Amino acid sequence: DCEAIVSGDLRLTYNQFGRRVNRWANLMRSLGVEKGDRVAIISQNDHRMMDGFFGSPLIGAVYMPINFRLIAGDFEYILNHAEAKILIVEDWLAPVIEEIRPRLESVEQFIVAANQGQIPPGWRSYDALLEGAPATTPEPADVDENDVATILYTSGTTGKPKGVMTTHRNIYVNAINSIIEFGLTHDDVYMHTLAQFHCNGWGLPYAVTGVGAKHVIVKKYEPASFFDLVTRERMSFACMPPTMINMALNHVLSEGRLAALPRAGVRVATAGSAPPRALIEGMQERLGWRIIH
Repeated sequence: DCEAIVSGDLRLTYNQFGRRVNRWANLMRSLGVEKGDRVAIISQNDHRMMDGFFGSPLIGAVYMPINFRLIAGDFEYILNHAEAKILIVEDWLAPVIEEIRPRLESVEQFIVAANQGQIPPGWRSYDALLEGAPATTPEPADVDENDVATILYTSGTTGKPKGVMTTHRNIYVNAINSIIEFGLTHDDVYMHTLAQFHCNGWGLPYAVTGVGAKHVIVKKYEPASFFDLVTRERMSFACMPPTMINMALNHVLSEGRLAALPRAGVRVATAGSAPPRALIEGMQERLGWRIIH
């Protein structure tokens, strides 16, 4: 019953999270999802993204977190190219999908995740569907470690978006590597600053869960709210590309807020581009956080 996920005002224990994962898997099966079928989700960072990261392997489905910053034409191409069967989107993206809906050839269910407000006509409520699904453990699919677990699409900067298939083996080997490289333990508090659609959030959803640590979901990275969360939840680990580190270092903090930040044992992994020496030294000297690169 230790805490698993913090997402806005929502706090879930691992027991509660496990029940959500079971509901997700049972829901997808009730909607006709079979082994190998694609379930796509377009969303900012959110606890609902986590449901699919762990629910899809249970039933052998292929999870597809898609970059929410793309345009309608890219969504159309990706969803048709991958032959997605289920589409889950954050509510503000529903109008974008409506533009291309008549041309989506394989999508059978259109599901919207909304924290408030009405569900658009022609869409089904994610939360209502999940709540109505049984929380019993589903019969696990017969999955080989080399079966595809997720498909991650590029942004299409040099042509059409390209789908990268990751297997179950890819995911767990990457998780083990992250646990070792970043020194993850049950006592860690991981801040999800990275987009969860980006390489499955660099694979950290699996690694952090693997050691039973806490996930803190950052819906949108902004330095002020980031530092508030860091202080409140006592962050011990995060993954931040150099651009995020630079934004954090350039954010003005009072002496009191600076003193309130956790320091002992805090690590920040960075990648995506080579971090300048000044960024590494700034993070370590000003905040007392160790950079792993």
